[in-house]
Amino acid sequence: MRTIETALAVGLALGFSNPVQAAGRNDLQPPVGNTLRYEPAPDWVIAAMPGTTTATPPGAPFRVIYSDQQIRVGSDRIERHMAFRVRLLSSQALSLGALRLEWNPGSQDVSVNQVRVYREGEVIDVLANNRFAVIQREQNLEASMLTGDLTAALQIPGLQVGDEIEFATTIRERDVAFRNRAYGLQPMAFAEGVGANRVRLVWDGTRVPHYRSTEDIPAGEVREREVIWRFDDPGKVLAIDGAPPRFNVRRLIEFSDFQTWREVSAEVFQLFAKAADGPLGPKIEAEITRIMAASDDPLARASLALRFVQEQIRYVYVGLNGANYRPTDVGVTWQNRFGDCKAKSVMLLAMLTRMGIAGEIVLVQSQGGDVIPSRLPSPALFDHAIVRASIADRSYYLDATLDGDRILPLQEPTPYRAILPLRASGAELEQPPFRPSTRPGLIGTVDVDWRAGLDQPAKVTAQRIAMGQNGAVFHAQLAGLSPDQAERALRAYWANEDGWIDAQAVSWRYDEARSATIMSITGTTKPDWEGDDKTGHSQTTPYAGSYPPPLRKRPDNQMQSAPWINSYPNYRCFVANIRVPRPSNPKLTWDFTADPYDVQIGRVHYARRSELRDNILRTVKVSRTFQAELTAAEATKANAAIPDFNNLTGQLFEVRAARQGKTAATTAKATIPLIEEVDWTADSTACSLSE
Repeated sequence: MRTIETALAVGLALGFSNPVQAAGRNDLQPPVGNTLRYEPAPDWVIAAMPGTTTATPPGAPFRVIYSDQQIRVGSDRIERHMAFRVRLLSSQALSLGALRLEWNPGSQDVSVNQVRVYREGEVIDVLANNRFAVIQREQNLEASMLTGDLTAALQIPGLQVGDEIEFATTIRERDVAFRNRAYGLQPMAFAEGVGANRVRLVWDGTRVPHYRSTEDIPAGEVREREVIWRFDDPGKVLAIDGAPPRFNVRRLIEFSDFQTWREVSAEVFQLFAKAADGPLGPKIEAEITRIMAASDDPLARASLALRFVQEQIRYVYVGLNGANYRPTDVGVTWQNRFGDCKAKSVMLLAMLTRMGIAGEIVLVQSQGGDVIPSRLPSPALFDHAIVRASIADRSYYLDATLDGDRILPLQEPTPYRAILPLRASGAELEQPPFRPSTRPGLIGTVDVDWRAGLDQPAKVTAQRIAMGQNGAVFHAQLAGLSPDQAERALRAYWANEDGWIDAQAVSWRYDEARSATIMSITGTTKPDWEGDDKTGHSQTTPYAGSYPPPLRKRPDNQMQSAPWINSYPNYRCFVANIRVPRPSNPKLTWDFTADPYDVQIGRVHYARRSELRDNILRTVKVSRTFQAELTAAEATKANAAIPDFNNLTGQLFEVRAARQGKTAATTAKATIPLIEEVDWTADSTACSLSE
């Protein structure tokens, strides 16, 4: 479900993007947009403003004279006029002469209004002898995305340092999904330097949109049926370090004629309801019968239906002819055997409904959606659709595009910060409360065996166990590779994670019953012991140390009162077994240092415990996030606790027998099991180290 949410974060160097969405009446045919037109700007466009007189910063590669975006909300379409003029000050800026336009011919048509070069008082009409080349090139086929977008490109010939480029284009758009709706996002002043910047919003009176700008843009000038924002010499965007995404939405103008989230919900619901309206077909009906015969448990039935859609319908995003919001009919999806998140969710919900399982489709933002509640109601803020099923008074979120994540009893709390249910009568935007993970999302184990001798390479066996959605993501990535490609990917992964292991063999497997991907490595590590048989040996032990909690401090010119974001959902557990031989010196024995800790700093739980038994040092350490954000006051308190946090790496060493236990960090807790004694995909009890 491709949308324009990226306009919240990115824009072209001169402030250009295509972030406006519009809708037309259903009785209008989409414009034929396969041909690029060359014509003057529409009559409603006003002249560009002059540049500013502020001095250009030394060393700047180019100087923006002006950057202009004008948007007209009409009765059946939205028109968007974009223009800029820029002076090239160095050879690095010559690349700005590579002009490119992208549009979807199913709902948009494009005209080029002017391309000029100004050189020493001469005005050169580039279009007099040059035209854009128009091609259709699917740019994300490797990500299974079909958009039908066209690309027009022109390399301005003969550009020189000192030239000025002036370019203007207009895009007309009808959204074939909704009726008479206007909504959009327009970034401003992404050049982050000197120059004149303007955004103008105009409407004809039939649709009066709400509009809003972020606080870092000067207030707009309101006129009759239009508002104009000017931002001259904007300077650099000053991001707030460590703040949630909603605090770093900058230089953005938004508009929408949706009054409430209920309106968005009801309108999108109609599109999904239409796609679900029709027979499922004999194949799907037979699968429903098979599932119902296999189990009476609604949770098991939902898991089986999810598996069926995940495995039988290949994921392919389809954005052709305005389909970025409009799902494909269930019958067509089954016939094609492919579909995007919308099509797969519609099929899954239809199957659940036939089995008597209550559910609904909800819209989410794949990056979490932290910015959504503070924006105007708009479908453009979502990029993903999933199914929410209600079983035994609990909600389960079923993602039909995420192959492998389907064991519902093991499902972790949803990571989404904003959810919009689709209902006929509409629904309000929901903000699920943060809940910490109940089982580790990642478990790492390592067994290092030095029993052949401290002067010999040690045998090493290590695993990374990715659980839940993490496991499904790893599984999807590895399952799509050939055996040779998977081995190369795994070797690269382990070289990055544990480069001290000289790999002999790598492997992976997927435990579907536990939603876990297990990646393994066997190999050796070179001797790195210090000391000798007389004075004793010592070594820093792997996996015993921890990264210290982050120090949350911002420069003085940033907003100090903004909250801090925690890493979430986060629950990690690492287990190490270090096996050593009996000391060759009978006067020595093995001991260790690895102080236990069990603290919360910044609402993250850190714990470590170690013990030495039978010449095997066993260490377990965990980190688990309990709160998604920290207030500024909580961050200050967390900073004060960091100096007292003993996160030092552990040491394993030989000492004289008389000194044994004087340096060892012991614990009264129950003994730590050996790695081979635990099925870590099923039992993470050893990772629960709370005092």
